[in-house]
Amino acid sequence: MKRYIIILPFFTNLFIFINGNAQNQDDLLYIREQKALNLYSEINIVSERYGRFLVVRDKNLHGENGIQAKYLQCIINMGQWVKDWTHIFATIDLKNKIDANTMQVQVQNILSRQVSNAESLKRTCGQIQSDVNSALRLLENSPKYNPEILSNYKNILAETENMKEKLTQVLQSFGSSPITRIDKLEYLITLSKKASLAKLKIELLNNARIPLEKTLQEFQNILAASKLADSALANIMHYENNMNEYTLNFQYFKAKKLLTQVQKECAEKKNELNSSSISKIYLKSAIERLDTLCKASEEHFTFFTTLNSPKYEYVFNYSQLVNANINLKCDLQNNIVACNKLAVLNSLEKETLKNLPEPKLEYIEDQLDSIYQEYKK
Repeated sequence: MKRYIIILPFFTNLFIFINGNAQNQDDLLYIREQKALNLYSEINIVSERYGRFLVVRDKNLHGENGIQAKYLQCIINMGQWVKDWTHIFATIDLKNKIDANTMQVQVQNILSRQVSNAESLKRTCGQIQSDVNSALRLLENSPKYNPEILSNYKNILAETENMKEKLTQVLQSFGSSPITRIDKLEYLITLSKKASLAKLKIELLNNARIPLEKTLQEFQNILAASKLADSALANIMHYENNMNEYTLNFQYFKAKKLLTQVQKECAEKKNELNSSSISKIYLKSAIERLDTLCKASEEHFTFFTTLNSPKYEYVFNYSQLVNANINLKCDLQNNIVACNKLAVLNSLEKETLKNLPEPKLEYIEDQLDSIYQEYKK
C-alpha cells in the first residue's frame, strides 16, 4: 500500500504539471491572439481615419465643387461686383443729358441689380463657411484609435495627426476670409450710394438748367427706397426661383417648408413697405413686384398639390430624377461616401417608401437633394 501511496501522488503531480503547462500555453496563445486582434482592429481604425482625411482633402477641399473652387469663384464674383459699381458713376453724367429723370431711373435699375447681386454673393460665398464647418466636423468625428496599442507605430500616427492639423488650418483660413468680405458688402453698398450722391451734386452744380434741390431730394428718395426694398425683393425672387425648381422636381417637403418661409417674409416685407414714410411714388414698383413674386411662389405650390399624389410618390419620382441628372462617378475613391449613400437610397423600393411616415420620407428627400446639389449635371 505504501508503494501505491507514493506512486499515486507522483503521477498526480505529473498530470497536474503536464496539464497545467498545456493550459498555460493555451492562455499565452489566447493572449497573443487577442493582442494581434486588437492591433489589427486599431490599424483598421487608423486606416479609416486617414482615409477620411484624404476624402476631406481631395473632395471637400480640392474637389471640382470643393471649398477651394468655390472660394476662387467667390473672389472673382466679388471683384466683378465691385467693378460694376463704376457703371453707376458713369451713368450719373449730365453733361450731355438734359433729362435727369431718365438718369435717375437708370441709376435705380443699377442699384437694384447691385443689391440683388450682393444678396446672391452672400448666399454663394456664405456657403463656403457652411462647407468648411462640415469638413471640420468630418475631421473631428473621425474614428479614434488607442495610441498605447499602436505604440510601435508612433511615426505613422504622427504623420496622420499632422495631416489633420494642416487640413484644419487650411479649412479655417478659407472659412474666415469670405465671411470678412461678406460683412463688408453692406458697407460697400452704403459707401457707393454716398459716392453716387456726391457725384450727382457735382454734376448738378455744373448744370444750371436742372433744379439742384429738387433733383437731389428725388435722388435721395431713390436711394432710400433702394435700401428698403431691393434686398427684400432679391430674397423673395430667390425663393420664387427655388419654389419653381422644387415643384418641378417633385420635392414636396422642400416646397412646403419654403412656402411657410415665403408667406412669413412676404407679409413682413409688404407691411414694411406699406408703412414706410418714403413716398409711394418711389416704392410703387417695388410693392407691385413683391406682390407678384409672393403670389407666384404660392401658385407654384398650389398647382403642385393639385396633382394629389401621395407623398411617397413624390419622393420616388424625385429619386428617379436625381439618378437621371447627376454625374456621380463611383469608380473614384473620393465619391465613395456619396455612392454608398445613393446605393442605400436606391435600395428603397416604392412599396417600402409607401409604408414610411412623413418625417422619414422628408429625410430621404433631403439626402437625395444633398447628392443632387453636389453632383447635378
